[in-house]
Amino acid sequence: MSNNTLLLLIPWMMSFVFLLVAVILLVVVPLRMKKNTAVCTVPVTARIVNFIKDHFDNRADSFRAPMYAPVYEFLYNGEVQSVASHLYSNKKPNIGEVRTLMIDPQNVSHFYDPSTRGRTKLITTIVGVAMLVMGIIAVIAGILLVPVFQSF
Repeated sequence: MSNNTLLLLIPWMMSFVFLLVAVILLVVVPLRMKKNTAVCTVPVTARIVNFIKDHFDNRADSFRAPMYAPVYEFLYNGEVQSVASHLYSNKKPNIGEVRTLMIDPQNVSHFYDPSTRGRTKLITTIVGVAMLVMGIIAVIAGILLVPVFQSF
């Protein structure tokens, strides 16, 4: 394969990646959120009792800011349940804060926090649209570069 052919493939590969991420963020994430809403039907009052702190970087010289995920406790069917969120934030959770969670009655570790739903939708939509635009730009660049590289 010649260098020109490889150069022509770069915008197409980039457009594929950008468009794939856009589809995941604009289609798959909302469908999963809708499924969670359908399955997690029981509201419970939960208290933040702890948090998980992670830097998501194992290098000793990392200056990456820590991220936090709340650990909740709530009473369900007469038993105290403890569950950790899978959503991390740079804001440290307030120990003792009370929130309403929506849980799956079949599996209490499957839950979501309705108070974070709006931010999640907004962020995934903004990033998804940005990826879609970048994918379209990469497709246009690929189309425009074909005549340029064919002349070499």
